[in-house]
Amino acid sequence: MYFLGVTEGLRGWRGALAPGGAVAFSQGVYLGGDEPQAVCDFWAGEPGLPDRAALRWQVGAAGLEVIATRLLTGAPWQAYYDSLAREAAALRPGATPEMAAVLDGAERARALWRQAPERIAYELVLARPR
Repeated sequence: MYFLGVTEGLRGWRGALAPGGAVAFSQGVYLGGDEPQAVCDFWAGEPGLPDRAALRWQVGAAGLEVIATRLLTGAPWQAYYDSLAREAAALRPGATPEMAAVLDGAERARALWRQAPERIAYELVLARPR
């Protein structure tokens, strides 16, 4: 999905589903309205990131219907970034320049997330063919 896009990815998966089957996936989303600059900067590497309504449209364009969704903001991201920070700290000593650049990028993402933790979101989606 990440490289194909939601509609294209779901079209491909649709044929692989068993009769009555469904697909679950997550997608970064804008929450809509005026986004803080930190949110725009956080998602800058994700061109074409949809808002929640556009995500539902993309699912429909693939011939599926949304059964359920769950929005992930705040606490799940905190748990992710806390774990990432611990792992990065363990890797930092003796890191190659390439690894240090990756670790620096992860810390930049964490710092941006901390500026808008309730506005940076992934939406979990459960969908099935219509």
